[in-house]
Amino acid sequence: MADPVSNISFDVVIAHGPGCNDGATSAWAVWRNLPQDYRNALAQEGGFYAAPKSKDDESETAESSGEPYIHPNSPEGAMRLQDRNFPLVFVFVQPSEGVPEKLVAGKNVLILDLDMGDALPPVVSAARFVQLVDHHDSTPLTLQKHANFLFGENRHKFSVLVNTQKTECGATLTWRLFNSAEIPPFVQVVRIGDTWQWNDFLELQAKFVLKALYVRRTFRSFEDIEDTFVHWSENFESYAKQGASLLDYENALVKSVAKQCDLGYIQTNDGTVYNVAYVPANCLHSEVGSNMKWYAEKRFGIPIHFCATWKYISYKSIVSVSLRDPNPGINLAVVCRNVKGTDGRGGGHAAAAGFSFYGIENFHNFILKSVPIPSEVNGFTVISPDKNTN
Repeated sequence: MADPVSNISFDVVIAHGPGCNDGATSAWAVWRNLPQDYRNALAQEGGFYAAPKSKDDESETAESSGEPYIHPNSPEGAMRLQDRNFPLVFVFVQPSEGVPEKLVAGKNVLILDLDMGDALPPVVSAARFVQLVDHHDSTPLTLQKHANFLFGENRHKFSVLVNTQKTECGATLTWRLFNSAEIPPFVQVVRIGDTWQWNDFLELQAKFVLKALYVRRTFRSFEDIEDTFVHWSENFESYAKQGASLLDYENALVKSVAKQCDLGYIQTNDGTVYNVAYVPANCLHSEVGSNMKWYAEKRFGIPIHFCATWKYISYKSIVSVSLRDPNPGINLAVVCRNVKGTDGRGGGHAAAAGFSFYGIENFHNFILKSVPIPSEVNGFTVISPDKNTN
């Protein structure tokens, strides 16, 4: 085992993921400051700590003992590393997921690019110290809801660095915290993609570059991210060129999926019912969600308040729903936090947010097939699906 980490003051880093470019880059901004011998020790554990031995081989296998494979960046895998005296571990979780108390008990915890919702107070309660670094629009709602707990009795062990302006993302905030005030081009590209600010730094050609990085699987490991960062200048032109070609093909796929949308309704806890176009999408959910409203309104002849894409994570029995393209005045972060029947842990940004629930069989309890009758909404406002709805 490598010597204990000496230049990082945290024991546990919890980031948004897996599958989030911003969360991965945020965690990488911490990882790259670790001593090389410790990075090497982590790499021996596999998972996100090291790139696959083969670019074409990413299969996870059971250990020689016959025990089921436990990903080293899952809460269970991280606790196992702690039991083996690894002083700093990285964990990726979704906003709706909590973490075991054992993982953070008595530890210094860094939370990156993640609104944990109601799962945040238990982490603060168990940990020695917690710093939250985030940019999601729903995070201030979480902080306000739990203000007495977080900033009252626990103010001595809880710190926040939250900026919801689109000029920042989890990766830029973390980079400034652990590296320098100047944001390098690679991290800016991640920020532009995560916040959809495509007109920022046009010379970076962020939309094209991100398509190329996606195909190259840049965000699957710390080592892949580091390699992209180190060789950014020499590879930038090839990224942009490859991405331009990929985008043309992707746009055709996005339109094909978007055209298959159906009409449904989402009800929030205050009784409001929204008209929603929805379609399954295991990937490109942001792009599909932002392109189906026109098709839905033409097909169904009614205004669509926002769009939803969803995917079923079978091994967890979780349905993950992403909302996009809201009409003016609708804050999707607030909608996701208040979808009727959910656990209240949803959230995100005003124009891009998500929530989840258990069981594919429960799908139409959350994305309704029809508008609830007035008696079911207890006198609250229903946004009517009538064609004259504004």
